Amino acid sequence: MTEGKAKAKWEPKQSDIDWQRNMLNMCSNGAIWGASCGIYHVDKKNKVLRRTLGGTDEETHERIIIVLEELGWTMGDECK
Repeated sequence: MTEGKAKAKWEPKQSDIDWQRNMLNMCSNGAIWGASCGIYHVDKKNKVLRRTLGGTDEETHERIIIVLEELGWTMGDECK
């Protein structure tokens, strides 16, 4: 990347969107889900995935936010 140029926004593939949708559908309301990008609390009622503990993979966390937007969900981040 050349200095001064903005980093391009990652675009999810349909498989990324489908994977996240399926994961959320499998979780019950109040479920806890974890990965290298953090520990998350699933709030299906309000369509919010809330990160309660940060992880080591911030890039994946940012990609989850993008996919959630595609699904009509939001990210709540208690780690910032």
